[in-house]
Amino acid sequence: MSRTSVVLTVALVAVVLCAQVATAAPTVLLRYQWHEGDAFTWLVDVDAAGQMVTSDLSQQTPMRVPVDVSVVTHMPLFQTVEAVDDDGNGTVLTEIGTMEMEVTVAGMEPRHMTIDMTKGQMDVDGQAMPFPDAGKSFALKPFRTTISPRGEVLKSELPSGLADILGEGATSPLQAFKALQQQPLIFPEEEIAVGYCWTQTQDLPVEVPEGGPELPPLAQTTIYRLVGFEDMGGVECARIEMLSVMDLLDALELPMVGQMAGPMQDASTKMGPMHLSSATTIWFDNAAGRIEKVEANMLMDMTQEMEGTVTVQDQQHEIHIQTEMSGFEVKVSVLRAAEG
Repeated sequence: MSRTSVVLTVALVAVVLCAQVATAAPTVLLRYQWHEGDAFTWLVDVDAAGQMVTSDLSQQTPMRVPVDVSVVTHMPLFQTVEAVDDDGNGTVLTEIGTMEMEVTVAGMEPRHMTIDMTKGQMDVDGQAMPFPDAGKSFALKPFRTTISPRGEVLKSELPSGLADILGEGATSPLQAFKALQQQPLIFPEEEIAVGYCWTQTQDLPVEVPEGGPELPPLAQTTIYRLVGFEDMGGVECARIEMLSVMDLLDALELPMVGQMAGPMQDASTKMGPMHLSSATTIWFDNAAGRIEKVEANMLMDMTQEMEGTVTVQDQQHEIHIQTEMSGFEVKVSVLRAAEG
């Protein structure tokens, strides 16, 4: 599907969803409320599953090798509001807690991994393992985001090591998932009624490490709809539904830089075409100005290639590998932990 078709499809969905908006209904002004010193914990569950197909394009008749992959992750996120400026914009510090992961590849026995990002420690099936060198550069470093009362991301600072990983060839699925995670809940300027729809089109930057080439941003279109109000544990929350799409029709190409450049100095990578879409429901406590719960279903199709010379144990090897991810599904649940 072309980008034009995607945009037209999103517009059509918006018309269908919003055709019955009542103009005389009570209205509400949705806004975040940031308070310096506020601290809270998110409980995050991610269930990702799909198939990766690898082809060795250096062979005259490339063999396609499909591999089913499943990754289930549980982790806490800790956030603190460090500062609030005169316009009500909040600077939020985020730290990743200990991740518990269960990884299943090609139907083999699941492997259980525990990764403590704050201490730089990792074990696999109960056995301590060396922490990846790439992770050491950001293991102890939280990151900051400045968000306006409307939900606009005004500034985002990633630890340099994490930026390197996300930007290595821009072909890592982490880059795609990060782009999805960047989609903010941006409120309209005016008060709105139940049933009201609004849209947001934005360019999401592709993170690249220092010294890497500047890449064009990824265009994303999001439809929002205020469905109604629901009780969440005694708290009245606005239920907001989001439909988001992002497409990369052409391949992005760049040399290998950052953490992975070592043995692959003469290799280049390509990403694209790519399609990312998500359907998200958010429960927002408007009285307190904060999110209580998020549920999202994401879908990703992506093609990536690596070509060039790789040095392994002082020996050089020519490679040309293509990896396709088709119908890769990711389910995400984010819940604000009870205080106290």
